[in-house]
Amino acid sequence: MEKSTSDELSTAAVVSLNYAWQSKVLTSFISVIV
Repeated sequence: MEKSTSDELSTAAVVSLNYAWQSKVLTSFISVIV
């Protein structure tokens, strides 16, 4: 049960970082265009 929770937290962390990275890149890309 603890491992399952740990895996879920790890997955959530990876997804959050990936989303934040994409948002940062997208924002920078738009800033360059504009």
